[in-house]
Formats: sequence, C-alpha cells, structure tokens
Amino acid sequence: MTSEQSDDSIITGESPSVEVLTAIGKFIVTFGKLDAYASTCISVLMGAEPELVSIIANSLQSKARFDTLRDIFAYKLDSANKIRAGLELKNDKRFSELDKLFDEIQKANDIRNEIVHSEWPMYFPDALKAHRLRWKKAKDKPGWPVADYDLVSVKDLEDKIRFIEKVTGELSNFFSQNFSDYIRQLYTNNNDEDGR
Repeated sequence: MTSEQSDDSIITGESPSVEVLTAIGKFIVTFGKLDAYASTCISVLMGAEPELVSIIANSLQSKARFDTLRDIFAYKLDSANKIRAGLELKNDKRFSELDKLFDEIQKANDIRNEIVHSEWPMYFPDALKAHRLRWKKAKDKPGWPVADYDLVSVKDLEDKIRFIEKVTGELSNFFSQNFSDYIRQLYTNNNDEDGR
C-alpha cells in the first residue's frame, strides 16, 4: 500500500451487504422484464405461439434477441419496400425513433453486462456501497486484461433500475404506437378462425 492509498480502498473477497445484493437482484429482475417483453414482441409480430417463439428467442443472448427484434420492427415498418423504392430510412420519423429506442436498449444491455459479469467485493467503510470489478480484454494490448472498476452505491443501482424501467416503457410505447392495428387484425383473424 502506498502513502496515497487508504485502508478503505482495499478490495477483499467478502460479499457486499444485503442492501447491495438486494439492489443487484432487483436490477436483474427488472432487466429480465425487458428481455421477456422483447420476446413477447417477437412472438406477436411473427404471429406465432409464445411457446414456439420462446424456443428461438431464449436460445439467443440478449444482444442478439434485441438485434432480431429491431430487424423485425424495421421489416414490419416496411423497410424492405422502402429500400427497394430507393427511399432513405433515416428520413422516416418512425425509423429515427426505432434507432433511438434501440440505442437505449443497447445501453441497457451494456449496463446489464457490467452488473452481471462483475465481481462485487464488499466496501468496508459504507455498507450501502460495493466495489464493482470486471476484467476485460484490452483491444490495444492483446492478452493483457484491464480492470473496469467503479465504487457503486445502492442509489447508483436504483438509478440503473429506473433507467431499465424507462427503456421497457419506451419499448412498450413504441410497440403499441406502431403495431396496434397489426395486433388488432391478428386478434380479429384468430377470433374468426376460432369461430369456424
């Protein structure tokens, strides 16, 4: 330990407090809702049974699931016909909203990876904080890991939970605003088939 370091900067192998672990657990559950909602959107837009789509969606990691959903959204927003017609998608308000939404979803997924793939040693001076440490590959130094480190508080984790809830709400709003007619038609067709 150097003279600039203090005892409270030491990272030990002890688990963080119950409060920190609870906040991490709440984050994971909240992100799970976002993940599950993405699978539901895929199921509805493909017109398939949720169980059938879950076989496919659950075999995908979160990033791949979100990328797949983005592509399905774009297709259902008629991207293929617009591209064939030589139209620029960036000039379409719905595609701009789609890009913005999926930038937020990517940010949410990055936060999820940061939380889930980190070690969480205890921070002794304050039970409402924990060290977050994740070893990552360094692009400029192959074979040499670099530390991704933060001192994270319960409040920080709660802020991240609120962000994930906000992104889930934005996904829900985008889905209902852009596909409510499709969903009504699908529901009508299913009821007509059931009435035969």
